[in-house]
Amino acid sequence: MSDDLLHRHLNGDLDPAEQAAFLERLKDSPELRRALAARAIDETLLSDLVREGRVRAPARSRFSWPAVAAAALMLAGLTFILFPRTPQPVAPVEPAHPPVSSEGDKRIPEAITRGCRFLESRKADLFIALESEKRHDPAARRTYAELAALAFVRAGYAESHPLVDELVGRALGRPLDSTYIASLRATLLSEIGPRPDRIRACAQFLVDSQCPNGQWDYGRAVPVDDVPVEGVIRRRRDGPPSGDNSTTAFAVQGLLACARAGMSVEQDVLVRARRWWVSCQNPDGGWGYSEFGKIDQAGGGKLQDTSNSSYGSGTASGVASLAALRSMLDPDPAADAALKRGLAWLGANFATGINPKKAAGFSHVHWLAAAGRAGILLGAGRFGAHDWYAEGSGFLLAQQKPTGEWRIEEGDFMKVEKNDVLDTCLAILFLTRKG
Repeated sequence: MSDDLLHRHLNGDLDPAEQAAFLERLKDSPELRRALAARAIDETLLSDLVREGRVRAPARSRFSWPAVAAAALMLAGLTFILFPRTPQPVAPVEPAHPPVSSEGDKRIPEAITRGCRFLESRKADLFIALESEKRHDPAARRTYAELAALAFVRAGYAESHPLVDELVGRALGRPLDSTYIASLRATLLSEIGPRPDRIRACAQFLVDSQCPNGQWDYGRAVPVDDVPVEGVIRRRRDGPPSGDNSTTAFAVQGLLACARAGMSVEQDVLVRARRWWVSCQNPDGGWGYSEFGKIDQAGGGKLQDTSNSSYGSGTASGVASLAALRSMLDPDPAADAALKRGLAWLGANFATGINPKKAAGFSHVHWLAAAGRAGILLGAGRFGAHDWYAEGSGFLLAQQKPTGEWRIEEGDFMKVEKNDVLDTCLAILFLTRKG
């Protein structure tokens, strides 16, 4: 099928008979569906650039932006209806929380301020050690110190603020024994000021904790008291056999923070991570949890737990990770194609009232934070037809409690957490819109 016919379809230029014939061919041709999805994504991204004045629309073409977005959504809907792979929950009805009018909406800084005041009122909970999950090694113990400090800093608090200063001090006084902590600490330190020795320690921990398959696990104690003071940070040992995609996404973001702080890590670490993300992408373009390296579609009905079938936070993590790795590595066609498919999944499934393809409340604010991170790293204001920041901000503004906190997580999956503290930190990170 010619590019001209695809373009005419996306612009809505086919007459009824041509459109009917086109849809019949679409049902029987996976190649045509892939070509249409790729064209819709390319033209949608181009439309954003034209609207922003960064490029001119090609003189030979007439772009119809609503038609492009509608075509992409129609394609995704046809694919899921005609070619179902796993049982999926009924699509949620979005609650009445209109998108914010702009980033300058005065409700957003007010909401951030109220959220920070709530965190200040829960100071003790920011320092209580929680037991992390365990898989291959004894469970690590962690606090919310790094996460809360990052939320305060991005909200505009100075490092000299008494609570921020205490959080940073407590964080740096603890050993590195968790992938989450090493990644969040590297991100925090890269934003508050030059502590190259501390950031190099985070980088060495992450490099030495990578699993042979390219993933990361929750973490274990790794000696980092003899990190070279300069030069490339090289892998000195391997981590456990396998991990999960949630932890792996945090590790990649931590390595990106180290790179932004001027640290250079062994390229093979990044290549292995990229290879893992490409290899574990699902046929529908999304990502799941891929625990223990099980790459399959099993568990599509596990709506209140992690699964290997695609869902919102898993897919946003994959997109954000490939975007981060793209900024640290030479181009790779397979990774770029995987990134494009992941963006198509986000465009077709984006929602704010739920973590797409999961039960209400399951890792809900984690999903929004991961989607925001993906959008920021890609410089993308939209996923398909969705302005992710306007819609996500509208949802969070409607969900904030009168006392300033967010508490959206439900169910048993995160029951060991202080979910009002955790959700509030993540909500602030989303609303501040900083990568």
